[in-house]
Amino acid sequence: GDYYNSSGSGSVGVALSWNGTIWTSQSIPSGVGKLNSVSCLSTNFCEAVGDYYNSSGSGSVGVALSWNGSTWTSQTLPSNVDWLNGVSCVSASFCEAVGGISVALSWNGTTWTSQSIPSSVTGLDALSCLSTNFCEAVGYVLSTSPSGSTGVALSWNGTSWTSQSLPSTVGELNGVSCLSTNFCEAVGASTGNTGVALSWNGMTWTSQSLPSNVDWPNGVSCVSASFCEAVGEDSSYSGVALSWNGTTWTSQSLPSTVGELNGVSCLSTNFCEAVGGSSDNSVILTTALTITSITPNSSPLAGGGTATIIGTNFAPGAAVMFGSITATTTTVVSSDEITVTIPPGSSPGLVEVTVTISGVTSAGSGFIYVTNGIPYTPVTPYRIADTRCSAIQQPLFCSQENLPSANQSLSSPPAGGSITVQVTGTGTGSNTVPTDAQSVIVTVTAIAGTTAHSGYLTVYPTGTNPPEASSLNYTPGIAIPNLVTATLGKGGAIDILSSSPDVNIVVDVEGYYEPSTSSSTNEFTPLPLPIRVLDTRCSTNPQPTFCSSENLPKTNQISAPTANGYIKVQITGDGGSSGIPVTATAVSLVVTAAGSTKGGFLTVFPAGSSTTPPETSNVNFHANISSADSVTVALGSSGAIYIYNSASAPTNVIVDINGYFSSTGDLLTPSSPVRICDTRSPTSIGGSDVASNVSGQCNNSGKPLNPSSDPITVQVTGIAGIPTTAKVVVANITVVNTTDSGYLTAWAAGATRPATSNINWGKGQVMPNMVLSALDSNGQMEIYTFSTANVIIDVVGWYS
Repeated sequence: GDYYNSSGSGSVGVALSWNGTIWTSQSIPSGVGKLNSVSCLSTNFCEAVGDYYNSSGSGSVGVALSWNGSTWTSQTLPSNVDWLNGVSCVSASFCEAVGGISVALSWNGTTWTSQSIPSSVTGLDALSCLSTNFCEAVGYVLSTSPSGSTGVALSWNGTSWTSQSLPSTVGELNGVSCLSTNFCEAVGASTGNTGVALSWNGMTWTSQSLPSNVDWPNGVSCVSASFCEAVGEDSSYSGVALSWNGTTWTSQSLPSTVGELNGVSCLSTNFCEAVGGSSDNSVILTTALTITSITPNSSPLAGGGTATIIGTNFAPGAAVMFGSITATTTTVVSSDEITVTIPPGSSPGLVEVTVTISGVTSAGSGFIYVTNGIPYTPVTPYRIADTRCSAIQQPLFCSQENLPSANQSLSSPPAGGSITVQVTGTGTGSNTVPTDAQSVIVTVTAIAGTTAHSGYLTVYPTGTNPPEASSLNYTPGIAIPNLVTATLGKGGAIDILSSSPDVNIVVDVEGYYEPSTSSSTNEFTPLPLPIRVLDTRCSTNPQPTFCSSENLPKTNQISAPTANGYIKVQITGDGGSSGIPVTATAVSLVVTAAGSTKGGFLTVFPAGSSTTPPETSNVNFHANISSADSVTVALGSSGAIYIYNSASAPTNVIVDINGYFSSTGDLLTPSSPVRICDTRSPTSIGGSDVASNVSGQCNNSGKPLNPSSDPITVQVTGIAGIPTTAKVVVANITVVNTTDSGYLTAWAAGATRPATSNINWGKGQVMPNMVLSALDSNGQMEIYTFSTANVIIDVVGWYS
C-alpha cells in the first residue's frame, strides 16, 4: 500500500510481511509512491506493482518489484506504463500485470513485455491467472455518456487478450477471482454507483444480487464455487464485507470503525484476511474462526476450573474440545470470548483445544495438563542456552559452556518472536533433566544490546500461545536475570518470546519437578515469614543501624566476597539459620548484590570440595546499584552454599530464605503464566491482560504503592485455577514506574512485615523477580514497597 508523507513527497510505498504473529515493515526501493497489488507463490517469491510520481512532468510511472525472500528489487518496465493496478503469478517465470492507461504486461522470468489489448479499454484494475493459458482481467472504459464509464472484462488464452460481453449496467469492475476456466467472480460498481457482482460460467458473465447497502465492492477472493468473500464500502464510506454461499451474497458484520476495505485473500472457508482503512487508521481484519489465547492454559489433571478462550468469530452453539475430550459447560460470552469448564485430562502433557461452529473447526491452541503435586529435584546449575554463541565469531567463553546440541544454533529472537529451548534430556550423568519432568526452575538472563528498546521476555510451554504475562523486563545495555519456574511443553521444551529485537538470552537450569512416581522425594516447606541469614554490610565497623534488627547467625557474620572471590554461607545445623533443619536438601533464597563499585555477577552453588563455580550466573549487577534475584539451590553435604563474586571489586551480599526442600512438606502444581494483578489499572483488573473473572485483586484503586500507604492485600486462591488449598504461591512480580530506588517485600497476609526484601531496584528501573510467598488461611498475601512503584503479579504455580 502507501502512506502520505506530509513533508512534500506525497505518497510513499509500503510493504509488510506477516510471520504468523506480527506484521513487519519491509524496506522497498526509494521512489516507490504506491503499491496496489501483490501476488506471492512462496516465502521466496512475490511480485508487487504500483507507481511513483515523476515530478519532471510525466506524472505517474509504473513500478514492479520482485521479492526473493530477503529483498524487494525494482524491475524494468516498458516506457509506456503509467501505473499498475493488479498482478497475478502462476510461476516464477509467468506473471501478468495490468493497469492504465490501456496496459497489460507479461513476465517471463527475466523481462516484462507489453501485450496488446482492445483499443477501447481505458484501464484495468485487477486480474486472476490460473495458468499461462488462462487469465481474467477487469476494469473500465471511459465514455462521454452520463454514466461516465462502462465495465470491461478481458480473457487471456495464452496468445491474446479478448473482450467479453458484460451486462450493460456495469460501470467499472475492481476485483476478480477465478478457480477454473468455468468459474470466476468479479465485483465492482454499476453505472448508477451501486454494487455489482458477476459470475462467469465459462461462456457468460451473469449479474448477481447484492444487499442494498453495498455501493462499491473493491476485491473478491474465492476458494470454491460455494464460498467467496467480497469487500468494499457503502454510501457512507463504511466498510462492507459479503459472503457467497453458492447461491446468495450475504452481508457480514464488521467492527464499527472499519471504513473502506480494498482487498481480501482467502485460503479456506475459515480463514480470510482483509485490508483497508478506518476512521482513524489502517485496518486489517480476519474472518477466521481462531483462538488467540486461553487463560489459564494449563490445569491439573482433575480439571474443573474455568478457562477463558479469546478468539474471533465465536457464535452460539460452539463446541470446545480439549484433545479428544468435549467440554460439557461452554458459554459464548461474545463473538470473541468463550468461558468453559476445563474437563479432566487423561494424562499429563500437551493437548490441542479447538472450537467448532457449524461444522467449521478452528486451528488448535495448546493446553497443558500437569500432575497435581510434584516433588523437586535440585541440580548443580548448568547452562543450556546462550544465544550469544550462535554468532559466526563466537565469544571465547562459549567454548566452556558446552551447550546441548539442540540449543547451540539458537539466536536472538526477532521483535514479537520466540525461540524454543530444549530442557529435558539436557545435562550430563545424573545431573540431567529427565524426559518425564513437567516443570523446571531456570535462571533466564536478558542481555539487551545498546540499540535495543526496553522490553520484556515471556517464558511459556512450547506448543501453547504466548500468555499476557512477563517473566523479566530489560533495558538497553544492561544484563538482567530472573529465576523462572516454567511449565514444560511439547517435547519437554520452553518458548521464550522477546518484545524487542537485539536481545540475547541465557538460560541456566537450577532444578526440575518430576512426578512422584519417580525417585524424587523433595517437598517444600515455607517459612512462616522470610528470614535474613546473611548481610555482609554488617561486617563493617561501625555497623549500619539496621544491622541491630537483623539478628544474623554468628557463622554468617562475615565480610563481602572479594574481587573474583567467594564466601561460604551456612544454612543448616549449628550456626546456620533458624528454622532450616539439617535434613534440608535445597533452599529457596533471595540473593541481593549491593554496594559494588564494579559490575559483575554472583553465582550460587552447593558447598563442596571444589570452590570453582559452574559456568552459570544468578544475580547480574551494575556498579552502585543493588540487584536481587531469587535462587533455588541444592545444599552441600555440610548444609552450606558458596557464593562467587565475578566483579573486580568486593561486593556486599544479602541472603533471605523463603523456605526449604526436604522429605516432607508441600508439592508444586505448575501453571503456565497467568496475570492476577496489575496496579496500573484504575479498576485493579488490568484490562484484557489479566485473567478473566479476576477483579479487585490489587485492592489499591489503580494507584501505585508507596511507603506512606498500607501494604496491598492480594487474593491469590480461588481465582485463575488456583485452589483454596494452596499454601504458597509462586509468582513473577514486576515493579514498574519507579520514581526512586527501593525494594519490595511479599509475605503471608496478617503477619508483621519481615525485615527482608524480594526485589531491589534503582530509580526508573523496571525490575522483576520470582517470589515464593506463603499465604494466610484466606489464600492472601501482602506486598509493601519502600518507594513509589506499580506492581504486576503473574502466577506460575503453587504449593499445596
